[in-house]
Amino acid sequence: MVSTKDYQEPLRFTAALANGRDLYAFRYSANDQANSLYYRESAGNVVVVSEPLDDQRAHWKPVPPGYVVIAQAEKPVRLEPLCLEQRVAAE
Repeated sequence: MVSTKDYQEPLRFTAALANGRDLYAFRYSANDQANSLYYRESAGNVVVVSEPLDDQRAHWKPVPPGYVVIAQAEKPVRLEPLCLEQRVAAE
C-alpha cells in the first residue's frame, strides 16, 4: 500500500480500534518517524489523539513508537510493545 513503481514510502500506522467497551490505539512506523499519538485519562475515561487538544500538555501522555495503548473496561490503561516479529518454524 505504501510502495508503487514510482513511489516508495516507509509504512506509518497510527490507528485506534474499539468495540464499544475496549479501546486499542497503535503507533508504528517502519522507520524512526512514527506519527504522533497521545492519550489522557480523566474521570474513568480515556481520550486518544494525534496531538494534545488543549494547552495542558502535562496531562497528555505520549505513546512511544512501536506501542499500543490498551484501555479495557474496568481495568487500568496500559501501554504494551507491539510484537511484530514473526517466527517461522524450521522446515
